[in-house]
Amino acid sequence: MGEKHTCSVRDRRFVEPCDGLESLIDNIAPGFSRKKGIFSQSLSNFKTGEPTRRMIGVKCEQYPNGLLFNFCPVCGTNISAPFMDKDEAA
Repeated sequence: MGEKHTCSVRDRRFVEPCDGLESLIDNIAPGFSRKKGIFSQSLSNFKTGEPTRRMIGVKCEQYPNGLLFNFCPVCGTNISAPFMDKDEAA
């Protein structure tokens, strides 16, 4: 499989990280851990269980609840589409 050099946003809702960002993600659930670092946050429809969004963020001492990225810190790609409504993302 080839290397993925830039992030992408599938269906304007799901961030697909580049290889560099993927290698930095700590897959500990951010809501259940006080651990610092980069995490992937997925949201799902409670009734159907279907995933609705995937975003990437970071937890640190200053922001223990975390901050979500609108640009990839590795490749610089705009990954803010999951935050926008349909009109803004188009």
